[in-house]
Amino acid sequence: MGRKRGVPELDETPPDDFDPSNPYRDPVAMLEMREHVVREKWIDIEKAKILRERLRWCYRVEGIKHLQKCRHLVRQYLDSTRGIGWGKDGRHPAQHGWFILFNYVSIWLSELKLLALRLVLLH
Repeated sequence: MGRKRGVPELDETPPDDFDPSNPYRDPVAMLEMREHVVREKWIDIEKAKILRERLRWCYRVEGIKHLQKCRHLVRQYLDSTRGIGWGKDGRHPAQHGWFILFNYVSIWLSELKLLALRLVLLH
């Protein structure tokens, strides 16, 4: 039968010669591994989108009883969205650098509240 014309053949397995302890040893294997990871991420994202559409449809169809009738879809959707997307690799936010930004913003907001309180008390 053969392959269809114009359709690329994708290997669904990670490259065999990729070494995670030394990823730069073989640059071709490293790029193949990166493509594999990106492809798997996109597949997970699209699966979550399909589950979200099923959940929306269930909410519309079931109406008032959607909390009982759609519970299994909610669990599937929440399980499918954990750990997918870009930058959601399971690390603590402090390791992403957001923790420092959050602390800076929270300190700035607390100083702003103190300033507003002083202005209110003075007038």
